[in-house]
Amino acid sequence: MLAWQAGAWDAMQAELLKVSPDEAPLDAVRKTLINHVSRYESEKMRAIDRVMRASETLKARKQAAYAAQEEGLYATLCEVWRQPQRRQALRVVAMVSMGATRLAIEAWGNQSGERPIAAFLEETFAAVKAEIG
Repeated sequence: MLAWQAGAWDAMQAELLKVSPDEAPLDAVRKTLINHVSRYESEKMRAIDRVMRASETLKARKQAAYAAQEEGLYATLCEVWRQPQRRQALRVVAMVSMGATRLAIEAWGNQSGERPIAAFLEETFAAVKAEIG
């Protein structure tokens, strides 16, 4: 299960490498995440989410996976936006993006399936953008 998630994450990062460096990093991450999760059937994702919430051990592994994904996202952002002076801001984008993703997945998992995960990602990233500009 974690391998499936890792494979899906690797595919999303590969997609992110194709964005233009003229695009704002936070917008690029948001669009790429939403496009990527929209490709997966919700029932499969929901089943994975239920299993990952089933035990404290799996919850801890999920949190560790988020931290690893944040590091990977930061590295990917640094490949697209190569200016060294942007590194600190790119780290913040990676941190905020993974936090927004975590909150969106949590909200999506708490509902009964009537709304797709992409809708939660849109709302969460919109809230981030509204607050930090």
